[in-house]
Amino acid sequence: MALNQIGTLASGVLEYDFDFITGAAEKSGELTAISGTLSGDLGQLNILINQSFGYTGADGNPSPRLQEEEEQILSQIYIKDYYFKEARRVLRGLYDTSSASAMSTTEWTELREGDTTIRRNVFGARERSTAARAYRDLAEEADKKITELVYAYNMYGAQPRQVVGADTYSITGSGSYFYPYY
Repeated sequence: MALNQIGTLASGVLEYDFDFITGAAEKSGELTAISGTLSGDLGQLNILINQSFGYTGADGNPSPRLQEEEEQILSQIYIKDYYFKEARRVLRGLYDTSSASAMSTTEWTELREGDTTIRRNVFGARERSTAARAYRDLAEEADKKITELVYAYNMYGAQPRQVVGADTYSITGSGSYFYPYY
C-alpha cells in the first residue's frame, strides 16, 4: 500500500518519535490517528507560516506539496498537541477514577502470603502531577522548536508577496522605493 505525503510523514513520526509502540495492530491504529491529526493540523501550519496548503484530488496529498521545512513544522505541531493531551489525560486521572489510564488507581498495593510478596505499582497524586508536569515540559519544548522553525522558515524560506507595486514611489535615480504613510 502506497502512502501519500501525510501518511509518509505520520509513519516517520510513529517510527522515530513513538518507537515504544509495538505490534502491528497498535501501529496501524496509531498511524491512522497520527495521519488524521496531521491532515487537520494543515490549517494551523498555514496560519503559522502564512501559506495556503490545501487538499486537491483523490490521492490525499497536500497541494502544493510540503517541503522538508514545512513537514518538520507540521510534525512538531502534532507532537506538541500530543503531549498537551497526555498531560491533561494524566491530570484528569487525579479526579476521575473511572478514566482508563496507564496510571489508574488500584485496589491493592501489596499482597503477602507466607514468604511470597507481590507488589503492584501505585500512582498517587504526586506521581501523576509529576508525570503531567513532564508531559507539559515536553509540549513546551516542542512549542519552542515550532517557534524556532517558523522563525527560520519566515526569515529564510518565505518568498516576498510584493516587491514593487502601484502604491510605491521611486526616489528618482536611486532605484530605491518606499511606502508612503497614509
